[in-house]
Amino acid sequence: MKNSSRLLIEELRERLKKAVTENAADGMLFSGGLDTAILAYLNPGLPAVNVRLENYGEDIDYAKILAEKLKLKLVCR
Repeated sequence: MKNSSRLLIEELRERLKKAVTENAADGMLFSGGLDTAILAYLNPGLPAVNVRLENYGEDIDYAKILAEKLKLKLVCR
C-alpha cells in the first residue's frame, strides 16, 4: 500500500474514533452490518438493539453473530 493511502486510512480511523468519543450514547441500533459493527467495536460494552417489523431479512442473523464476536448485549425486538 502506498504511503499516502496509509496516511489517509490512519486519518480516517482517528477521525472516526474522535467522533464516536464525542457522541457517546447509552445504546445503539445494531443491524449487524459493516457500519454498526465498526461503531460497536469502537464502543465496547455498549448495549445493542436490533429492531425489525416482521420476520424478514438477514439482519438479525448477522447481528447475533457479531454481537457474540464483539461480546455485546444484544436485544432483539
